[in-house]
Amino acid sequence: NTKKIKFTSIKGKRKVVNNNAIESHHTQQKEFHKVRRGVTETQIYQDGFKIFHNYIRKGVKDKKTPAERVGLSVPNQNRWEGLFNENICKAELEVEAQKIEQEISCVA
Repeated sequence: NTKKIKFTSIKGKRKVVNNNAIESHHTQQKEFHKVRRGVTETQIYQDGFKIFHNYIRKGVKDKKTPAERVGLSVPNQNRWEGLFNENICKAELEVEAQKIEQEISCVA
């Protein structure tokens, strides 16, 4: 009963496992952080980066954002402006809905 040891060469196989994805992420973090030096709130910073990564920055291969790949799109050519306008409209609708609910509860 002898155990056989299989020797495998990594020559020519090094490119199978690489850290390109994490290096890309670090590069994006660096770009994003460079113009936001004064941010002290870590959670606010990370939320902003998450929005930037998912809705604003397009990929290199397919020129789409992760949100566009799953079917979500930002209606404006300027994606930051489109996100702000969309959220402002949602906030205004929520305020109007609250006013209507208050009026209904006053009548009842």
